[in-house]
Amino acid sequence: MLKKLQNKEQGFTIIEVMIVLVIAAVILLIVFLAVPALQRNSRNTQYNNEASAISAAASEWVSNNNNGAIPTNGTQATAAGTAIKTLANAQNITTVNGFTGTTAAITPTTAVATVIFSATCGTANATNTTYTPAAGSTRQAVIYYGVESTSGTIAKCIQTGV
Repeated sequence: MLKKLQNKEQGFTIIEVMIVLVIAAVILLIVFLAVPALQRNSRNTQYNNEASAISAAASEWVSNNNNGAIPTNGTQATAAGTAIKTLANAQNITTVNGFTGTTAAITPTTAVATVIFSATCGTANATNTTYTPAAGSTRQAVIYYGVESTSGTIAKCIQTGV
């Protein structure tokens, strides 16, 4: 009888191996679902931070470089956008467009910020993909930019008094 107990074969059963494989598959699935969301959130944080820097740079540009006046035409606004981009030192927002007095709907993208002088944020559409600026005072500006979501790009707006 003692001999029978000592001859027991060592190893794993097929059920034990399958359970381990299922657990490993579940862990991999969780990782592959979580990593893209974490990366998207990281990029969105960078876009939000850079948009805030662009807002501060717009105020600084108007105060220091334009004798306290906002741009009055498209050429000045375009030049202001380029200067603001440099002041903000934005890396992920690669382009800063400047406009003045426009009320056309804006559809922001994730790499582009749009600064509109003499405007307020206005209203977003139902899906938050576009904004229609509203007229503002000569001391106001808005910055439109986009952030990523699971359903596409969502429009964001920062309003600043310059």
